[in-house]
Amino acid sequence: MASYYRRFIEKFAHIVKPLTNMMRMKGKKVKVTLNDDAINAFNTLKEKLTLHPVLKLPDLSKPFKVRTDASKHAIG
Repeated sequence: MASYYRRFIEKFAHIVKPLTNMMRMKGKKVKVTLNDDAINAFNTLKEKLTLHPVLKLPDLSKPFKVRTDASKHAIG
C-alpha cells in the first residue's frame, strides 16, 4: 500500500530510508534487527497513511478542479 501512495506523501523516500536500508540486507546471511531509526520510520509512515487523508474523494456538492494529462500517451 505504501508503494502506491509514495507520490502523495511528502518526503516519502526520506521517511522510509531506514526501512529500505534494512531490506537491502534481505537474502544475505545477516541477522536483521529493527533499530530505533527503522521503528521511527515505520511509525511515521503508518501515521502518514492512516491519520491524515492521503487521497480524498471530492465533495460533489462543492466545485472542484480536475487536471488531466494531455500527453496523448497514457491514462493515469
